[in-house]
Amino acid sequence: MGNSRQYRFNGSSALLCAGAWCIVSCATDPGKGPAEPEALYEPTLAAFPEGRPAGNPNGSCLVPADALPDTGSRRDHVVGDGTPASCTEAAFRAAVVKGGRIGFDCGPESVTIVLREPAKVRNDGAKDVVIDGGGKVALSGGGRTRILYMNTCDSTLRWTTPHCQDQDHPRVVVQNLTFLDGDSRGERKYDGGGAIWARGGRLKVVNCRFFGNRSADSGADVGGGAIRAFDQSGGDRK
Repeated sequence: MGNSRQYRFNGSSALLCAGAWCIVSCATDPGKGPAEPEALYEPTLAAFPEGRPAGNPNGSCLVPADALPDTGSRRDHVVGDGTPASCTEAAFRAAVVKGGRIGFDCGPESVTIVLREPAKVRNDGAKDVVIDGGGKVALSGGGRTRILYMNTCDSTLRWTTPHCQDQDHPRVVVQNLTFLDGDSRGERKYDGGGAIWARGGRLKVVNCRFFGNRSADSGADVGGGAIRAFDQSGGDRK
């Protein structure tokens, strides 16, 4: 299975989130650093009963059109070839670099893909990046790393406009996924965002669950146990 381990979980996506504000878990253990070697890692989701939803299952607010799931049927890239073993960290990270619409083919059962480092969205790749887990995929940081990273002002991911803090792409959608045990406490330059860190472009989170994600224990500006998102396109205009 290469550099990833997988765990099955019996869960279903139950949370609908508009935009980037879907902060569910930011608890920390004072003084505790990232997890030790992978052999010690046990996924948080194992402690949650089947179908346990994140968010308010009795909510009845009207969901704006912009917050609805991406319903495009085309898949530009597919992680896996029909077996759990084929859904590796390397395959997932390579698909995120390419961008476009990303799906999974990991077999009939639910799987968890454990990452050793974040999947990074390239600014000079596809302008639209849609990652759809189909309600059967969990992405885990293994208690040691952030899971997904997008930064239009990070030169290592290529600057594509002269105003990186306010550009309309990449437009990233994550939907029908579970994010487990992301941990950004070891980050020194881009802190916060235990599961997802997003600067610039646009981020939309739909029907996703977040469990056991952690950011820094303290600090002046480290927000987001699950997500830290800012400089979203158009955010400084009325």
